Amino acid sequence: MTPTSATGTATTPVPTPVELTLPALLVTGEPVQRSGKTLGELSSSYLDAQGVDPAMPLYAVDVWQRGETAQVGNLFVGMTTLQPGTVNGEYVMTRGHYHQDPNAAEIYVGVAGEGLLLLMTRDGDARTEQVRPGSIHHILGHEAHRLVNTGSEPLKVFAVWPTTAGYDYEAINADGFPVRVFASDAGPVLQPR
Repeated sequence: MTPTSATGTATTPVPTPVELTLPALLVTGEPVQRSGKTLGELSSSYLDAQGVDPAMPLYAVDVWQRGETAQVGNLFVGMTTLQPGTVNGEYVMTRGHYHQDPNAAEIYVGVAGEGLLLLMTRDGDARTEQVRPGSIHHILGHEAHRLVNTGSEPLKVFAVWPTTAGYDYEAINADGFPVRVFASDAGPVLQPR
């Protein structure tokens, strides 16, 4: 059935909504695309990945967008699910990246689990923010960002960012973040790179 206006004329059909499915905490719907990373794909991001199964799943990202990616003003909506655990003592983390557009900020909202958001400027100045259900994080466009799961359950983070932001992974591959996050009996420990 085609929706009609109050005057009885036909209106544009409303597309099926993309939903944040609760309690599963997933972004679901027809146009949602999923990607994921394993340790084998990111082993160089870790200090020591020797002896750990390269097929170990690290994280998945479910992303939805409406409209053209190149159109200024369009947004991505996504959910990252980062698995718990360590790689030879170093907590599981995302690859991390800068945005190619240094004016393209991003919003993260902690949904489940606990962890850290590592942030770094191009000058190498770094800081961390605690991620937990309900935490909101404003990531400036010029800041590299990486999630680290320091908890015992999957860390889920909802994000919104411009489709025109672009990704710069090469700077992270070349220089990395100045700190690493390791597990200890006292909790997470930040160690200089």
